[in-house]
Amino acid sequence: QVDEEEHSRAREALVEELLALDTEEAPEAATKAQDIWQRWKKLGGSSDPLAEASIRFEAGMQALISREPRAFRGTELDPDVNRTKREKLVQRLESIVSELDPSSPAHLQIDGLAERLKNALAANTMTGGRGRDRAHDLKTAGDEVARLRSSWLRSAPFGGEEGRRLKERFESAYRSFLDLGEGSTRSRSARADDARA
Repeated sequence: QVDEEEHSRAREALVEELLALDTEEAPEAATKAQDIWQRWKKLGGSSDPLAEASIRFEAGMQALISREPRAFRGTELDPDVNRTKREKLVQRLESIVSELDPSSPAHLQIDGLAERLKNALAANTMTGGRGRDRAHDLKTAGDEVARLRSSWLRSAPFGGEEGRRLKERFESAYRSFLDLGEGSTRSRSARADDARA
């Protein structure tokens, strides 16, 4: 408990230090912001992305970066680099959900049919004709989704309208993945109930 309280105070101090940069000139503010970002990461940020300190920190960093994005070029806080990183994370997460959701438009399109058939044949061969194990697929995907979410939470802030849209897409895909897992759990539960009946 003491460690968490210390971390909480340290996070709050970093937020205040970051917000104080609002009055400084861009080059100096950018250099100091990078130092604050490194200390935030070293501290571990907050385990809860919805914690007040995390929200204030991200908003403060986004405001600073959008004020003078050129001052951050070539750094870990470079908005172009971070947009690209976040786009890749979103695309991969959406791809995982699409691969696992039989009702997704990707499964209904002819494009990629050959690839899906090849993967199904390979899975059928590896399982000796038993078909794919959905629970195993969800667990394997869950491990990757956890890595993607961790990367998302550790990535440098990227704001503006585009950042908001990427965040919404990521959160939507993440919720969809969780729903797929819940649906699988409900299906297994229903099958078990049917077997008992």
